[in-house]
Amino acid sequence: MRSLDIATAAIGIALIGSGLYGVFYPANMARVFGVIDVSRDMAVFYPGIGGRNFSAGLAVWAFKYTGQLKALGIFLLCWIWVGVADTYLLLIHYDEVDTVWLHVFNIFSSKKAIHHNGVIGYVHMW
Repeated sequence: MRSLDIATAAIGIALIGSGLYGVFYPANMARVFGVIDVSRDMAVFYPGIGGRNFSAGLAVWAFKYTGQLKALGIFLLCWIWVGVADTYLLLIHYDEVDTVWLHVFNIFSSKKAIHHNGVIGYVHMW
């Protein structure tokens, strides 16, 4: 199995898993996201983040398994900005969060998966 297949499967599983977790356990997902003290009002938004992640995971798998590597590369490049936005959100509220590192890791792992596995070549041809 090529490393791109492994990276794609891992990214897809992580997104789909976190998406389902966010829909069914929003307060727990808020803690995983980085918010320490989750109120009922705050937890109401996490099913939306769960839906975002779930649909993104399906898109990753769909692009890979239909052979649309160019679309996969473009999607992952765009998805990096979700990580940047999440990191920014947590940094401006740092006294209420504790897992900024998780979002920073996601940004760099997406970038590495894109660059290392040659998907970036498909984007450059676009």
